[in-house]
Order: sequence, then C-alpha cells, then structure tokens
Amino acid sequence: AEGAESAEVAIRSALARWNAAFNAGDASGVCDLFALDLRYYASGLPEQTFADMCTRLKTTLSDTSRTFAYSPEIHEV
Repeated sequence: AEGAESAEVAIRSALARWNAAFNAGDASGVCDLFALDLRYYASGLPEQTFADMCTRLKTTLSDTSRTFAYSPEIHEV
C-alpha cells in the first residue's frame, strides 16, 4: 500500500507540474511530462510522437494572441 501511495503522490505531482507549466506558457516544461518514446493517436491524424506533441504545444503556447489555461480534474489515480 505504501508503494501505491508514493506512486499516487508522484503522479499527482507530475500532473500539477504539467498544469503549472501549461498555464505559464512553458512549452518545455509541458513536454517534460511525456516520455521520449511517446506514441499517441488523435482523431483523424496518423500516429503522433513526442516530437509532434512538443512541436504542437510550443506552437500553440507561443501564440501571444491567445490565452490558454488548463485545470485538470483528477478523479482517481
């Protein structure tokens, strides 16, 4: 149980850091959440990678004409 509790704390901490980085417009900090071997699928797009994710985040967060904010709602870890 103790290992599970420490894993939960680590996961919640990583998500909190990600949220703070995203809301601060810190694309590098946002990219730090993801594994370098990340592979994911978004609707209608081919397989995406870590580099794809970070490029998209950096482009999005560097758009000074828009303001972004994210507040995760964690139901269970």
